[in-house]
Amino acid sequence: MGTGRIGAVERDGARTVYEAHGDADGPALVFGHAQILSRAQYAPQVEAFRDRYRVIALDFRGHGESPVGPAPYSMEDLARDVVAVLDAEGVERAHYLGSSLGGMVGFALALEHAPRLASVAFLATQGVLPAANSERLRRTAARLAALGDSMAPAAEEIMARYTTEAWRAENPASHARLLEIASANPLAGYVHSGGAIAAMDYDGRLGEIGVPVLVVAGEHDVPTPPERMALYRDEIEGAEMAVIEGAGHFPNWDRAGAFNRVYGDFLARAG
Repeated sequence: MGTGRIGAVERDGARTVYEAHGDADGPALVFGHAQILSRAQYAPQVEAFRDRYRVIALDFRGHGESPVGPAPYSMEDLARDVVAVLDAEGVERAHYLGSSLGGMVGFALALEHAPRLASVAFLATQGVLPAANSERLRRTAARLAALGDSMAPAAEEIMARYTTEAWRAENPASHARLLEIASANPLAGYVHSGGAIAAMDYDGRLGEIGVPVLVVAGEHDVPTPPERMALYRDEIEGAEMAVIEGAGHFPNWDRAGAFNRVYGDFLARAG
């Protein structure tokens, strides 16, 4: 991702680092990344959209350049961190795109801060974590704690679940970059964001969401398959849905061209 202007905001003892690109007077896009990744996840979207939009990609607490900060925290805390970034940049309304953890933050934004959103895109995410997934998070964190404070020991294992074998074989450099991004994060970021994920429950409030919504699933995603994400298309009034053929848990990365076309078309409709 080409270096943009780096900024940071402080809120309740937490520091959120972000990177801004593009025309400061253009419509704003804000990107929230997946758990274990960072704003670097959105390099393909920064490249694709910065000529037409003001693009802001941020690092959630304990990911990328943002310190872990006070914990425990909730998904609503992360949403307020996003709003603090909007305030710092003088953005009244933005299109928000959230992947996995970032999409969960998107639910909190859409429910508690709707006036700040022009639209929200939920990418490979869910509003409540099934018990089996929550147990997987807990076991992984406990196992990693015995190995130190880095995500590196688990990066290969996690990416094997989140990406397809065929894609990894065909795109070794791109896969290596994902591993690099994940491995750079501290274990504490995984643990505390996992606590926020386990505590959330938005699936019963979907009817309250009133902003334009795009739901995007990866065809071969394991944690949030298309049939799971169809709930959000069906329960959120007016929501659109796209399934990215051949993609895993990170459609914006492993099928960036197809994702960018879908997202760009949605933005044009959302205004």
